[in-house]
Amino acid sequence: MMPKIVRKSNELISASYRLTAAEHRVIFCAISKIKPMQKISDKALYAVSTNDLSNCGINIKHCSDILNSASEQLFSRSVTITARDGQEIKTRWIQSLRSQNETESNYIELRFSRDIAPYLNDLTKNFTQFSLREAVSLSSAHAGRIFELLMQYQSIGSRTISLIDLREMLGLENKYPAFSDFRKRCLDTSIKEINNKTNLQIRYELIRTGRSISDIKFIFHHSARDSRSPSNAEAISTNQSDADLPIPVLSDSQRGKYAGELSKDIPFGRYAKKGESEKDFYQRIKRELRSEEFVRKYLPDLEAMGFNR
Repeated sequence: MMPKIVRKSNELISASYRLTAAEHRVIFCAISKIKPMQKISDKALYAVSTNDLSNCGINIKHCSDILNSASEQLFSRSVTITARDGQEIKTRWIQSLRSQNETESNYIELRFSRDIAPYLNDLTKNFTQFSLREAVSLSSAHAGRIFELLMQYQSIGSRTISLIDLREMLGLENKYPAFSDFRKRCLDTSIKEINNKTNLQIRYELIRTGRSISDIKFIFHHSARDSRSPSNAEAISTNQSDADLPIPVLSDSQRGKYAGELSKDIPFGRYAKKGESEKDFYQRIKRELRSEEFVRKYLPDLEAMGFNR
């Protein structure tokens, strides 16, 4: 049997959202049912059953509870995506959900929302893929998010994310305000679970700006043949972008710095919109630099400003 794979566009990987562990597992399973390069519509139904979860290694005794838990709030869950034009889109994950209880297998059926479909649809470049079994093995929602954020940069083996951006990506902007609590309750526990349950092995370094922690540099590698998890020989290369390697994410301080320099650069003014003030131009460029696609687009100008890949 071919291994089940989860494929998501890089914009969706880097989006800001928060799901429970049960909701993550259901979403991962539903996405894995979309065939590569398949064009999907918002009318397509995807069923996730207790058997689907059990086949990923979850104890069958817990599978119905996971489906029941996910079905309670998944319909109301939202995600904020920075689109390719730099605008932020806030949308629901799904537009409908219904539960079915049968003798042999319980399942839920869902339809992805119209705004989400393009980020799962006909993916040929700028996407990340990884093993469904590995992703579903993680019982912590934060571990699931950190896992996919790092798998996006597997070919590089490191990723630096500003603390502000990481909190947004995890949906923790207003939780664990003290870094010591964030580190203890989210960061360290998530990395420990990922290291124990998957073939992705992670360590991290803290980067300070002045006396404060500003960024976290993750260093990692993914071994498809790790003896601890032979069933995961399907571990997948990630961040497929045809011929291009992924570009490191700019930290919040870097985005502010380069947006300020670019917005005042006369040649770069070709990207300014009619009637746009310098302040609005700066804010838009800073927002757009969160997107890998815009970093690629502006790369010659960034390199002229001293940006080093």
